[in-house]
Amino acid sequence: MKMVRYLVLCVLIVSLSLGGCAYFRELGRRKSRVEIEESEEEEQPVPPDESEMKLASQAREIEELRGKLQELNIQLSQLTQSRDSCYQQIKRLEEERKRSQELFDERLRGLEEEKIKTEQSLAAARKREEALGSELEQARSRLRQLIEAREKDVQEVTRLKAELTEELKGHIAAGKVLIAEEKRGLVIALVGVVPLRSEGVIVRPEDKPMLSKVARILKKYADREILIEGHTDDAPIASSSRFSSNWELSTARATAILRYLEEKEGISAKRLSAAGYGEYRPLATNATPEGREKNRRVEIVILSREKAY
Repeated sequence: MKMVRYLVLCVLIVSLSLGGCAYFRELGRRKSRVEIEESEEEEQPVPPDESEMKLASQAREIEELRGKLQELNIQLSQLTQSRDSCYQQIKRLEEERKRSQELFDERLRGLEEEKIKTEQSLAAARKREEALGSELEQARSRLRQLIEAREKDVQEVTRLKAELTEELKGHIAAGKVLIAEEKRGLVIALVGVVPLRSEGVIVRPEDKPMLSKVARILKKYADREILIEGHTDDAPIASSSRFSSNWELSTARATAILRYLEEKEGISAKRLSAAGYGEYRPLATNATPEGREKNRRVEIVILSREKAY
């Protein structure tokens, strides 16, 4: 807006300058005519009084014109100064405009670069969002599979427990078998089986029918792994024993059951493993004969599939 005002002012100055020049030309022409008339009057004889009067009038007119010329010169000087000031202002405004344009262009380039970076970041974020969405869907699918597998496992363990309980109910009633669900799987505790004989650890003939019943049910769940654990009471090993500690004795008991199931009952050796815990995982107190008998046991653990989830 300031620039427009300065431009209008400059146009007015130029107009006045052009008008002043026209006025000076007209003044020059009038002066020439006066001089011609004076020359002609000098050549013509005029009465002395009229000639003096005319000269006096012309002299006054010339003085008036000189006064006006002086005023116009002053005005012209003022207008010239104003014009120069306008030119300087226009130049300064033009320089400011150029600087502003340069700053604007620089800022615009910066915004364009920021826009490109933002678009790239947005594209990367969308790509990551899609990847996360895919991962989330896979995780949900995996979770559904795990839940289904867990539910299936629970149902299968429940069914397996019911079958074993029905098949071994006589032994359970006699206190020779204990069945319990634990986090590691379904545990069948065989109390008092596999005694220590002079010739080593063997399966007693009276325990074989019970083991056959267990094996018959285990064969129906052929994809389940089986861990056989041996345990003892806290009675020290006799000096005449072939075993140096209850560790070896408990491991021998577990191994005896494992070999019987594999060799006599036909359960795949790939499903079987054995471990011995000595007297360090008792079921009851070792202060009584009944408690020690419970602790002298072998546990057949039908492992949970949860470790594979």
